[in-house]
Amino acid sequence: MRIETELGELDVEVVGEGQPAFLWHSLCVDRSVWSRVRDDLAAHRRLVIIDAPGHGASAAPAARFTLDECADAAIQVLEALDIDEPLDWVGNAWGGHVGIVLGAREPERLRTLTTIATLVGAVTGRRRLQVHALLAAYRLIGPRDFVVSSVMATLLSSRTRTRDGAAVAYVSTQIASIDRAAFRTTWDSIMLDRPDISDHVASLRIPTLFMTGSDDALWTPADVRAAESEFEVVTSAVIEGAAHLTALESPAETTKAILAHWDVAADV
Repeated sequence: MRIETELGELDVEVVGEGQPAFLWHSLCVDRSVWSRVRDDLAAHRRLVIIDAPGHGASAAPAARFTLDECADAAIQVLEALDIDEPLDWVGNAWGGHVGIVLGAREPERLRTLTTIATLVGAVTGRRRLQVHALLAAYRLIGPRDFVVSSVMATLLSSRTRTRDGAAVAYVSTQIASIDRAAFRTTWDSIMLDRPDISDHVASLRIPTLFMTGSDDALWTPADVRAAESEFEVVTSAVIEGAAHLTALESPAETTKAILAHWDVAADV
């Protein structure tokens, strides 16, 4: 179904029954990235799974936008679905950023928060220069081999790239399908313009899981363990052999970590 929000029409899938959970994906892929964990999670929750702005079947954003505007759009989706009870948020990278902002701003809306490969700090220094270079290349030549391989190396671990041809084909297709203008707008908004949100994490009062892949170079195992030590409500999980898209690369392990977090939170 399509739901009108301040960021345009978002395409939304609802599956399962019971307590609600909201799934928001990473940049460069759409909601189908959850396909390998979808059914197992839907056995426990009513899943609200969206295509974020500029991805999948959702409308391309008209201009740059903020994480707060993303949180507002998520609320508009929930209101359209008549969901007003606390929900379990699961966000991959971009989706984790939105969940952190929403959980800090309106904690009554979330029962738990799970973030996957969600870098809390702003993109600075060498990493920022690399993103600029990648955007410039994409704008000039589109999804050619150099661009696709650069993004692929960030999103998927070397193990996945050598052993999981379906995952590699999926990511390649996803990158090729993104509109160039939408790609630039979303990357500017979510990568280059995104502020450090450590203060939002510090204000969280809901059970929060920081998950990442063992091979993720953007949000490393050391990063999530440091966050667990620093922030009282945060626990961490590292998915071995995965990088940025753990639900695609290691679905069984990712599902297990999410369900365990939901179960522990139920006892809090």
